[in-house]
Amino acid sequence: MWAKDVADLIWEAKRLRRWHQQILIQAQLKYAKELVRSPLANARPSGLARLSESTADALAAGWVTGSKSETAKVEIILRQRRFTVENVTVHGFLLSLSSIERIERLASLPDQRRDALLHEIKRKCASSTQLVPTDAADVLDVEHQKTS
Repeated sequence: MWAKDVADLIWEAKRLRRWHQQILIQAQLKYAKELVRSPLANARPSGLARLSESTADALAAGWVTGSKSETAKVEIILRQRRFTVENVTVHGFLLSLSSIERIERLASLPDQRRDALLHEIKRKCASSTQLVPTDAADVLDVEHQKTS
């Protein structure tokens, strides 16, 4: 039962940390869209504004997922605007900082519960091993008395 509880707490913390990564990726995607959308809108006639918005979304999504062609196009736009990939990453982090902090606090709770449970298991094991030698000594003492 305790092993299942420990495993559940570990998986819960891991799930929350995966959410942490997804929050960062979504924030990077959002900021990349903003950076890409402006140059595309300026480069297209006003009647094609909707096209440039969907193109910006597609470029940013391709960049975040690592598509070679979209990555190359986005990096050109970033260089033109004097940005680097790290600028986008940092800005995405700052955009999502409050959410990340909440997730980290939530992820620390299962870790704390797991540590407390492991401490309790250790304490129970230590108390049960102290009982074993005295019980064994009593059994050995009884056997010795019967044979004498």
